[in-house]
Amino acid sequence: MPIFKAFRVFAVCVFLTAFSTAEAQSALADFNNAFREIYANTRTEMAKQYKPLIVASPFSLNLIGNDANENRQYVFSSPAYTNLKSVSHIPLTLYVLLVTEEGRQLPENKRKELNQLISLIKRIEIDLPSLGFTEQQLIKQQILTQMSLDFAQKILASEVVDPNELTRFVRNSRTIIDANVHDAAVAQIDWLHQVVKPWYDSLSGSGKRDLKVLILAPKEPRDGYLMTQYFSRLLGVKGEGMKIVYAENVFDAEAGMNVLGTFLLDTQIGRGFFDDSWRMHEDLLSHATRDYIQTLAF
Repeated sequence: MPIFKAFRVFAVCVFLTAFSTAEAQSALADFNNAFREIYANTRTEMAKQYKPLIVASPFSLNLIGNDANENRQYVFSSPAYTNLKSVSHIPLTLYVLLVTEEGRQLPENKRKELNQLISLIKRIEIDLPSLGFTEQQLIKQQILTQMSLDFAQKILASEVVDPNELTRFVRNSRTIIDANVHDAAVAQIDWLHQVVKPWYDSLSGSGKRDLKVLILAPKEPRDGYLMTQYFSRLLGVKGEGMKIVYAENVFDAEAGMNVLGTFLLDTQIGRGFFDDSWRMHEDLLSHATRDYIQTLAF
């Protein structure tokens, strides 16, 4: 066979092989896309069908029973919780503004922000008596705001952030902040308990057994989060797990239901394939990884 003809045959074979491989990869990619779509649809369906369910976010509480007449929806309404936390943010805000300027001349942009904060603190001082605090709470808030105002004005006058003075200020504010944190937690828990406990008690035995709680909350607190601790106590569990699903940094209800649907579907897949409800909540490669890493030299 002439060399040119042999080369043409070889080239055609290479092309056909490459085409066949590309076709196979394309088919596999198409199948994976179909899997993702089917998974998403099933996840949505499972989340919508699951009852009973509590969906708790920092802003609202939805209690979803097996029957529509068992459903309850609430907007968090605990002024003490909100206002105590907000006043505690005054020294926190000053610290966050100034901590990067320790030992340095205060730059113009920070002077401007500090001036704005001073104006706001003065307005807050005037409003404190109308914010629903108890007599003792009001006294503490007045002390904290005045302490913050004095410190901010002193920094503004000196134009220098003394590290020792900044530390002294935040440490001195700590006692009142701790008291505010305690009172805010009590107010929030009391509100939760008043709303949730009667509804929970009205559930049947199977309803209590099947109940799940979806918590929409910030990333960091997790098991230490107020609502996680409350619902852990209510349901008699240690924290996140099969009863409590924590959707971190998710505050939109629809996105939260996607997290729940993923949890429910992955639980079902784990049971079906591995006879282990928790298997898909781990990295699927975790077992093989753990075994293989032991064979490596470090």
